[in-house]
Amino acid sequence: MACQIAAEAQKKGHCVVYFDAESAIDPEFLTKCGIDTDDDFMYVQAVSVEKVLETIEDLMSQYPETQFFFVWDSIAATSSEKELESDFNPQSTMAVKPRIFSKAFPKLTIPLANQQCTLLLINQLKTNITSNVAEAMTTPYIAPGGKAIEYFCSMRIWLTKRKAKASYVQDESGLRIGSEVKVKVEKSRFGSEGRTCGFKILWGKDVGIQDEESWLEALRVSGSDRFKAGAWNKITTKEGKEFRQAVFDIMDEEIIKKFETEGKNVNIDPED
Repeated sequence: MACQIAAEAQKKGHCVVYFDAESAIDPEFLTKCGIDTDDDFMYVQAVSVEKVLETIEDLMSQYPETQFFFVWDSIAATSSEKELESDFNPQSTMAVKPRIFSKAFPKLTIPLANQQCTLLLINQLKTNITSNVAEAMTTPYIAPGGKAIEYFCSMRIWLTKRKAKASYVQDESGLRIGSEVKVKVEKSRFGSEGRTCGFKILWGKDVGIQDEESWLEALRVSGSDRFKAGAWNKITTKEGKEFRQAVFDIMDEEIIKKFETEGKNVNIDPED
């Protein structure tokens, strides 16, 4: 998903900088996602948290007219310089990365915004191991890196994978080429917090998102009079309209435009 977003940003004239902490990205995979690795693309090994942050700051300083799209893959896999120089005792480097991020994000937020750059962070959701039953129910997952990431991000999206066998996408020979994920906008400064959806991601021979299967789920919750759900699903099309275009029209009217209208109707007190 990060690579596909980067490919769209590249089409809009952004220079993509990919920080890879796991040394696992494949140029062929990037090409399948739509990224042009020969133009406006830079690959950087994420040696340490400090080096990544310094590189972001240096690139924006050296090229103030360039709109960068930074992808950091991933926060959990990137060590700090103190962790690299220290032993394997976790107590000796406790909470080093959260302290770095709590200083870095207040420093980088304004430059990123003024230069119209985007920083996309990939992180892991880890099981919240706690003896507090209430906390385990309300907060089943935690993300490494500290609270500064959550506080300063403009949008935070959680992706969780289903474990059922039916959630996997298989090819003709039975090999797994994709999986179904549930997506939730955990935080948003654009009025979309709490929105959820589900779709299947292809990561085998073909790379991308199976959009068409997710359309039906989106239409079911749209409330459109033109879509009837039940034992059979029925879409009322206008004369001369093809089925595919009718689906696009309903999604545009009932989901996108309706959402935009609801956002405009929110009354905000100027004194708040």
